Amino acid sequence: ARLFDFSPLKAPMEQSERVYMLARILQGALAVRNDAAAGEALDRLYKCQNLKRPLGQGLVGETVKGSLNVLDALWPQLSPRDKEAIGVMLDALLEQYAKANTIGFPVAIAHEAEAVQAELLAFGARVAHKADDVTFVEHDALQFRAVICLGKAIGGATGATLALIKEHRARWVIMSGIAGSLGTSVASEGGVQFRGPDKGDVVIAAASAPFQIRRKLREVIENAKVPFNGSTWLMIPSDPNLFRLAHEVAEDMVKDNKEDLGTFYEGLIVTGTGVMDSMDDKKKLLAEFPGGLAVEEEGYMMGIVCLGHGVPYLNIRGISDRA
Repeated sequence: ARLFDFSPLKAPMEQSERVYMLARILQGALAVRNDAAAGEALDRLYKCQNLKRPLGQGLVGETVKGSLNVLDALWPQLSPRDKEAIGVMLDALLEQYAKANTIGFPVAIAHEAEAVQAELLAFGARVAHKADDVTFVEHDALQFRAVICLGKAIGGATGATLALIKEHRARWVIMSGIAGSLGTSVASEGGVQFRGPDKGDVVIAAASAPFQIRRKLREVIENAKVPFNGSTWLMIPSDPNLFRLAHEVAEDMVKDNKEDLGTFYEGLIVTGTGVMDSMDDKKKLLAEFPGGLAVEEEGYMMGIVCLGHGVPYLNIRGISDRA
């Protein structure tokens, strides 16, 4: 009789304490088959829930201990069919949750796609599906999905980024691949030295800029406003949060003496057309964008598309040559 007396719950108390008490009442009521008390306890527990949270994403009364006690009381009462139905609902919920946490990786060539895939698999993800130009990777424990999409140069990068955002609902877009260094050779007492990112180094883009591609970009993206939104500035910034995360990871890799990192740089990556394989081309590019660190063929298009759709983006490049 004392167990099924709800009057103590009239006193002021924390929601977590209320849930814990109700869970114990529910457990006792179910054990002795007191349906009236069990129903009352369930009704009160239901009112303790934050109903704005989707199924499975909230806690009863925002308390782990109380929620586990409620589950402990209810679970033995469920039939195998009930448990199977709950499992189906939770699987569907987790699938939707993963889709809502999709990271898009536009890359230029298959080798770069394989490298991204290998890094994701290295910490527990799995390949869910693979087509000609698209690979879907999922991580069950961390509940995210990655979509790797191939697209080279101006047209391909634009199409791949649009597909990631519109078809696959990517909430973040990260481009990685190779680039040419915009470093220069200078005379010194010890001879000629190359200053700037060199082969094997990594450049994290703080911003992107276009070099002689705006006309082509307008042809690829219908009514493209380049510079973005009718503004007069050329360089577009990377997402600050993604840039910060990349910086922290790179610093950690340096501290851990990761041999495959080389030196990491942060700054401007320029997008041009074709390989900058002559000193004249390189000088023209650096005259327009002094301080540019690397040159590639896709990053600016990815950035323009992401800016137009309000999607955070970042460009990370490994230096393959001295341009």
